[in-house]
Amino acid sequence: MQRNIGRLFLLALLALLNLTNELAAAPVTPPLTLTAHTTRAEFQDALDYFVDDAAAMTLAQAQQQRFSPVRGAFKSGYSSAAIWFRLRVRLAADAPVDWMLTFGPPYLNHVTLYVENPRAADGFERREYGDHALQEHLPSRLFASPLTLSPERTLTLYFRIHSSSTLYLDGAFVPLEAFGGQESGATLWIGLYLGALLTLFFINVLAGMWLRDRALIYYAVYVLSLFFLHSGSKGMSNLLLLSDWRMDLWMGVGVYGGVIGSSLMFDQLFDYARHRPLLHRAILLLTALSLIALPFSVTPYYSQHVGLFIIGGQAVALYTLGMLARRVLRRRAQPHDALYLWAFVPPAISMILNLLAVFGVMHLDNSVRDFYLVSSLFHLLLLNFALAQRIKDIDANRKKAERHAEEMERRATEQRNFLAVLSHEIKSPLGKISTSAQMIALTHPDIPEAALTRVGRIRNSAVGLSDMVERILTSEALAQGMLTLRREPVALTHVVDNALTALAEEERSRIAIHIEPPDLRFEVDPDLLTLALSNALSNGLKYSPADQPVTVRASVAHAMLTIEITDQGVGMSPQDVARLSAMYARGQSASGTSGAGLGGYILYSAVHAHDGRVQIDSQPGVGTRLRITLPPHAE
Repeated sequence: MQRNIGRLFLLALLALLNLTNELAAAPVTPPLTLTAHTTRAEFQDALDYFVDDAAAMTLAQAQQQRFSPVRGAFKSGYSSAAIWFRLRVRLAADAPVDWMLTFGPPYLNHVTLYVENPRAADGFERREYGDHALQEHLPSRLFASPLTLSPERTLTLYFRIHSSSTLYLDGAFVPLEAFGGQESGATLWIGLYLGALLTLFFINVLAGMWLRDRALIYYAVYVLSLFFLHSGSKGMSNLLLLSDWRMDLWMGVGVYGGVIGSSLMFDQLFDYARHRPLLHRAILLLTALSLIALPFSVTPYYSQHVGLFIIGGQAVALYTLGMLARRVLRRRAQPHDALYLWAFVPPAISMILNLLAVFGVMHLDNSVRDFYLVSSLFHLLLLNFALAQRIKDIDANRKKAERHAEEMERRATEQRNFLAVLSHEIKSPLGKISTSAQMIALTHPDIPEAALTRVGRIRNSAVGLSDMVERILTSEALAQGMLTLRREPVALTHVVDNALTALAEEERSRIAIHIEPPDLRFEVDPDLLTLALSNALSNGLKYSPADQPVTVRASVAHAMLTIEITDQGVGMSPQDVARLSAMYARGQSASGTSGAGLGGYILYSAVHAHDGRVQIDSQPGVGTRLRITLPPHAE
């Protein structure tokens, strides 16, 4: 008796366990009901799901698994797993039987729809969808499948999704006769939004190029990434019949372009290169890696790394928002900083919500997805107000700089004119002083030696001042483009000899001249080239030890005249060489030595007037090699 009772208890326990398993395996979500009044029935809240981690199950195997309501949070993206969704739909007695099932998102790679059909071999009709098979179904924004339903009968549908991107599913049942009108209306509004994005992109590109403002260019890149992202997520790219790797690349540009554009824009707006150099380098690294990763968006590896780049871009945005909030709270913000702050708060929140949903922390539903689209609109409006203020400030600063430059140019012109007039007025008295001193020395040979020496000094000083005046007048003529070249074929030895006449006898003895061939002739302005060589030789002698020579070498090769002047003097630093061509510029090595700083300017100007080039190789304490290259004169 006790044995029979034990058997009965065991059988009852097994039956209870079997009933529990059946109840657990039974659908927990009620079917979606379609009535005569239904114009559009969203089905995402009527879904159950199961995750196939190995992505290897058949429909028969998936039917044996325990499905859970999709309302709960699950990891919905960037995974190599496949997700099975189950949907049950019931048609009311008075409802039409012909419906259009639309579902997405449209950038899913592989979607298999199983429609319950008693006439099929295994009880289900199989239909293939996904952006890799776009040519096989209707050219609509979302994947569309016509269905004929039976009244008062529950139809079971299974969706298998295997994709490298976000793995959620949504869609709706629309009466067949209403499908065309609804799609046309949705396409119109989405098209207007995307058209506004493209318009905004071109406006900011042109404004950035006009103002030479990189922040506007990077913002334009960010806006363009939104165009790619939203056109892909809303299915407009499907209307272009993009499929296979093209659709993957389209969405990849939207994701990586957003990371690159927004990060570089923040970097420029807030000058992280100067204020946050470490963050600046991190942004450049993120940009480079994003460009490298973009081609991988067409491969299965996309799902393994894209989340890290989104998190990196979001980290830059959150840091910037924190910095802006700190400025605003401390009342240290610029007038448009508050607009930047409020402009980026909504998209930052929506991106965080999407990331939480993708990684399974919260449920990814229409409220989360649509908030991103609405927040983008809000973001673009506020950010354009802020950037418009930035453009206004940049334009005001540009005009202010132009006015300042005009004022400085006016003052410089007045100073040059005054200096030219003064130099011209001084030149005549200096000539008289020099001539008078020379006449005294010639007509009074019996004056004491000491007095004769002083007369010589007077003459030398007058000649030196006259030479300086000549340099000033020549430099001003070069600066204002008023000097006309008078080219003529001339022997180079003649030009060099004329350059030496301004030097003292002991200085001329230190010049070593090598001209090959000796009778070398070239078409130049002899006076201007003589002045240039005179300045170069004078500087080489001035900054060299008295016992060291200055070498002049000249030759013609490939119709180009090359003149090299080499000394073993004090040399110059790279900074001194860089500013040698400026008027009145003197380097560190010139300290303690007399001069007006015009020699280098006259040299460069004279050579450039001949369409030539000046190259200076110099090292402090070693010496300087000056190379002048002149091309042949072309009539």
